Amino acid sequence: MAAALNEGVITPNTVFDTPMRRYVGDQESGSTIGDSVQHPAQLTTTEVLRYSSNVGISHIVEELPGTTLRDYLMSYGFGRRVDLGPVRTERGIVQSEDRWGPSRNQQRLWAGCQRNHPGLGGCL
Repeated sequence: MAAALNEGVITPNTVFDTPMRRYVGDQESGSTIGDSVQHPAQLTTTEVLRYSSNVGISHIVEELPGTTLRDYLMSYGFGRRVDLGPVRTERGIVQSEDRWGPSRNQQRLWAGCQRNHPGLGGCL
């Protein structure tokens, strides 16, 4: 969300259609994204954050062009080891640039969140 706001592709008042479930990606390798907290059928960007809407976030990442999402994740430190002293950390895996783009952003973000935070239902 921060990347999309910073890039100016959304505003806090941008409205998104947010059913409780949404299928993203192509027919063979797509996935269903769902929300846990009941919310209105349309949410603004601010409300996407308030309701922790994975469906809303999936719309937001669609707004980011090309590898912009990947570039932001890299600048936030994804893919790098973090030194927390005695606390074990993982550097994570960020796919190469040729594997990113608008049609893949949602799937990559969602799959990574599910893999790294399976009990949370996503990244929000």
